[in-house]
Amino acid sequence: MADFYKKFKGSHTSYAACLIFCEMLNLFNTLGQMFLVNSFLNGEFLTYGAEVVKFLTMKNDDRVDPMDKVFPKMAKCTMYQYGYSGTIEKIDSMCVLPINQLNENIFVILWFWMLLLLAASAFSLFNRLLTLVSKKLRLNILLGTTGRTITKEDLNDILQDANYGDWLLLSSVFSNL
Repeated sequence: MADFYKKFKGSHTSYAACLIFCEMLNLFNTLGQMFLVNSFLNGEFLTYGAEVVKFLTMKNDDRVDPMDKVFPKMAKCTMYQYGYSGTIEKIDSMCVLPINQLNENIFVILWFWMLLLLAASAFSLFNRLLTLVSKKLRLNILLGTTGRTITKEDLNDILQDANYGDWLLLSSVFSNL
């Protein structure tokens, strides 16, 4: 492994760039999905979960269900049927929409899931950028993954002229040993 590291030292920059690019894509994909669902639900999705939580913590007498605004459970329906004389009659009535009760629960779970993904993607990208900028942090992370089997001075000598891609390779190797 040492021979491989010495031979290909400095050639892992494209791997690191691809990894950072993919983590940025994860963040932008989650944001894009949230805005796409928001446009699908007429601008009600971005605050949907927060409004549901606020609704559930309110007192019973003064609360308006935000889920009914997005997914109504009753709607006015126009039905046509044949009358006694054989003509078509138009009847206005109230229709129950039971699938909307399932939809509102699915979209609440989806809102929290997307919020979790957004936070995880942002944290991961922030962590990646911190390690990209700070050589000292990279050294300390590698020291933590080696389990103190290598001295700080030896590891510092190895990382002296290593770039970020080399560090990623070493951290993967150290975490799998």
